[in-house]
Amino acid sequence: MEEGLSNVISGAIGAIAGLAGGFTTTWFQARIATRKETIEKKFQVYNKILEQDGASCVLQLVDVEFQMDIAEYIQKVRPHLFAGFHLLNSDMRNRVLEIDKLIELMNNIEDMDEAMLKECALNYARVIQLVKDSYVEQFGEK
Repeated sequence: MEEGLSNVISGAIGAIAGLAGGFTTTWFQARIATRKETIEKKFQVYNKILEQDGASCVLQLVDVEFQMDIAEYIQKVRPHLFAGFHLLNSDMRNRVLEIDKLIELMNNIEDMDEAMLKECALNYARVIQLVKDSYVEQFGEK
């Protein structure tokens, strides 16, 4: 009788261990798949941002300083930034929000303030650099 009970307990422990192992494996695989999908989506957004940055003239070199074409930014690049806003890192998100805040201020005062335009240009240039840096981090290439 004791031997039979021992076999039942051993079998139950084996079954529980098997279920726990299967659950853990499935959970880790799902987590890895989700992370992979997120990375793929993030780089699809980054590709669109870089594509539009290259195709448009958001930043223009005037004398020795960059100036930002706000209309180009709003029409060509901003939609892609906000389509994947949740995928951007916090520094990128903060800079994009700062650009929006400055644009709103300029719209409210109905003036393209040079200092604000310069700040927009610096923030935008940093966003583009952060996107490029993400490729280096992920793929180890320059």
